[in-house]
Amino acid sequence: MIMGMAALIHPEKSGGDVATALLFYILVYLFMNLGAFTIVGLVAAKTGSEDIRDYTGLIKRSPAIAALLILFLLSLFGMPGLGGFMRKIYIAKAMGGLGTGGMVLIAVLLINTLISLYFYMRPVYYMVFATDTEDRPSFPLATGQALLFTCAAMILLTGFGVGTSMTQGFSEISDPNKKVAAAKIEKTAEVAPVMPVMPVMPVTPVAPVNVDESAAAVASEQAASALRTDPITTSTP
Repeated sequence: MIMGMAALIHPEKSGGDVATALLFYILVYLFMNLGAFTIVGLVAAKTGSEDIRDYTGLIKRSPAIAALLILFLLSLFGMPGLGGFMRKIYIAKAMGGLGTGGMVLIAVLLINTLISLYFYMRPVYYMVFATDTEDRPSFPLATGQALLFTCAAMILLTGFGVGTSMTQGFSEISDPNKKVAAAKIEKTAEVAPVMPVMPVMPVTPVAPVNVDESAAAVASEQAASALRTDPITTSTP
């Protein structure tokens, strides 16, 4: 998560939505740790210690509890198909556009993942493969089963990318730059008021005029006017 925070220094250069990647990381991290530490608390409350040897043979004594803890530990490691794997993919994608610095952070993320494999698989070894020589108690699933099943379901769902739409929507709401961009788009999309259109008066068709008849009528009128005004023609002998 600290590496993902580095991408916030230059979010415009990142290879993805940094805010969405960080929110998704926190969401998955919450369910993984909540489920794992709930089981650790149950075991510690029953045995009175936090010794890793208390988990020896847990897969035989309490198979449901052991299966859920293995699920949480594999997700913390980053097993493909689980939410822990997807959270690392989104963080790596966000850091991919930061150039050389981003590549260095991705390399550190991979090395850290490989190192964490030992610490997360050690309890799995005791639960599944170690031989139990002592009489240890079992743990009923009824204790905290609703919380454990909820955490397990969220880890499986987020393994398929479910939850990114929710975190992306939240990041768009909380990001002021995206708010400004959305406001500009909304303002641009506003429809201008439509001016009322004046009704068009119907045009009365005009009858066609015969050019020859019109010219002849004008000539006759001019000739008659000339005869009325000529003194020689109109005087009597």
